[in-house]
Amino acid sequence: MRVSLECPTADVSAHDLGLLLDGPLPEILTARSYRTQWRRAETSLELGIIGASHVATVRHGDCTFREEISCFAGTPGSLVSQQRRRYALRANVATRLDFPDAATDLLAGLDGWLVAEFPGVGPFHITAVTGGFAAGVWEWQTHHLYPEEKIIVSTASRFEL
Repeated sequence: MRVSLECPTADVSAHDLGLLLDGPLPEILTARSYRTQWRRAETSLELGIIGASHVATVRHGDCTFREEISCFAGTPGSLVSQQRRRYALRANVATRLDFPDAATDLLAGLDGWLVAEFPGVGPFHITAVTGGFAAGVWEWQTHHLYPEEKIIVSTASRFEL
C-alpha cells in the first residue's frame, strides 16, 4: 500500500538517526498492524510511520516492546546493529551515488509493504515498512530514503516472545 503524506518537514538526515527502545509512543502518521494468536494469547505488531522514520510496537499478553528509529530517538547518530536477549537489530546505512536508480529498483520490490511518500524537493522522500510472525518471533524490515544525502537506510529487526 502506498500513501502520500502531507506533513511538516522533519527527520531529514540519515546521519542523525538514533534508536530508542521502550520509549513513549510518538505521533503516528500512518500504520500497518499485524495480529495473530501465540500460546493462547493475542499478539500484535504495529508498524507506524513517524516523520521519515518508524516505530514498531510488539504486544503479547502484558508485555509491550517498542523500537523507535528516528532523528528524535536516543542519541543522534546512534543507529547501530545490536543483539540483546530477545531483540536484534541489523542496520545498514548506504551512500548511493546511483541513488535514483537504486531507489527505483528498491521500490519495485516492495509489493505488500506500507510505503509512505513525504513532501520534499524531488522524488524518493520515502519510508517503507513490512513485518510478519513465525514460531514466536516478530520480524520487521524498513527502508528510509534520504535523497538529498543520497542515502538508503535499511533495517531488519526481530523480537522473540
